[in-house]
Amino acid sequence: MQQYLVSFSKIWDDTDFFEVNMEWKALGINVSHEFYTNQYSIGDLSDKLLAVSRFEKDRIEWTEGNNDTKSHSYVHFEVSKYKPQGQILFSVIIDNNRLAPHNKRCEFSNIVEAGSLEVFARRLKKLHSNEDVQIEGIYSIHT
Repeated sequence: MQQYLVSFSKIWDDTDFFEVNMEWKALGINVSHEFYTNQYSIGDLSDKLLAVSRFEKDRIEWTEGNNDTKSHSYVHFEVSKYKPQGQILFSVIIDNNRLAPHNKRCEFSNIVEAGSLEVFARRLKKLHSNEDVQIEGIYSIHT
């Protein structure tokens, strides 16, 4: 049975922002990371992922946080068309911006199907609108 690559779970929320636990499980990768975000940012991610999954855009980037020690964390997605057969390259950088020995930085990429990316983007809308507090999705293509 194929396993989802990513899940987002709301840990808690406030009026302006909320904390998310993001888990990635892929070949050789199993990472869990908590970060702060807001409704606008999650909605923006959803819209961008939909645009790539529907081939309206060739490439998008989404970033939450800053890549420096003054920020709580840094999450960066780069998503681009990989092959015309509906394959998309999903690259991820996750950094908790802490100093050694507590630092954690992870960079990886996966080839995913456009259809599963679109389904995940639509599920993000439910996280955005508070209909769901946990979502999962995106299947990896093992090549």
